[in-house]
Amino acid sequence: MNTDITSSNPVLVAAAGSRRSGSTWQFNALRYLFIRAGIPTLSAMHNGGWKKKVGAVKPPVAIVKIHGMDPDLRDRADLVFTARRDLRDMFASMVRRVLVSHPDDVATARSRISMYLREFGSWERLTDHETVFETMIEDKVREIRDIQEVIGVNFPQVLTADPIDVHEDVERLKLILRHKVDPHDQIWADHITDGRCGSYGETLTDETIEAIETEFGEWLEAHGYNVPGRTGVHG
Repeated sequence: MNTDITSSNPVLVAAAGSRRSGSTWQFNALRYLFIRAGIPTLSAMHNGGWKKKVGAVKPPVAIVKIHGMDPDLRDRADLVFTARRDLRDMFASMVRRVLVSHPDDVATARSRISMYLREFGSWERLTDHETVFETMIEDKVREIRDIQEVIGVNFPQVLTADPIDVHEDVERLKLILRHKVDPHDQIWADHITDGRCGSYGETLTDETIEAIETEFGEWLEAHGYNVPGRTGVHG
């Protein structure tokens, strides 16, 4: 691990949260923790040519937002952060954003969620910290503090950032009028749809919900989510 932010090799942070699971929130919390600590930070999207961008700028810290696996980023990342969410709420969020064709098709739900889990699982095994969407929504400042403590083990300068200031920085991003995705914060128009936990029943059909619970019930239960006939932690 590169722990020297003054070296010519940038500290590389992978923000590898699952889709529609607070990954963009986490990405920006990471950005502002470094920025508030006075550390120049480059942000990049995986599909935006991150290697070329990082190589050209050579910033002290580079944070790359990614969903799928990139072997180069996996091998070079000094820190990995992931985020997850109830799969039913995650898929419902995709439907609300019109990111899924034929949302009422059970086969579509199964195939898309299977793909998301393959992406997420490849990073989850490597994570230094996992943001759980449901607990993050309850107390965002606490989650920022938890992330800060993980970074601070090897980069104590980050501990000088005030988590409340970072929270306010991230919240202000919601107020910006947007017409296209911002290359720095990776937020686009109508990015946030409905952050309520357990609201998937207002978007998905009963058939789709049942199919998700049947196909992915073991994963949901293992990650603490309530499923009819099973026990869990989150609602």
